[in-house]
Amino acid sequence: MDKIFCQSCGMPLEHPEDHGTEAGGAPSPDYCHYCYQEGRFPEGQAMEDIIQFNLRFNEENGHPMGSQADAEAMMRAWFPTLKRWRKA
Repeated sequence: MDKIFCQSCGMPLEHPEDHGTEAGGAPSPDYCHYCYQEGRFPEGQAMEDIIQFNLRFNEENGHPMGSQADAEAMMRAWFPTLKRWRKA
């Protein structure tokens, strides 16, 4: 089975509680609970904000995404391909 990732921040969606919610309360198939609640993204949240949040997470948790430079490069390459940020 392929891993499912949040289409906004890249967080693995491994457990039901990882998923955000649609406006009616149903679990979102695409977004995590940090990025999407009640059918909406937090106001003012930009891709750059998510990258900086993830870099702090990486630093504070022993670099599970690799070095800061590698993690940042990976996110800057990958995030524009995710559903939320993809250019039509």
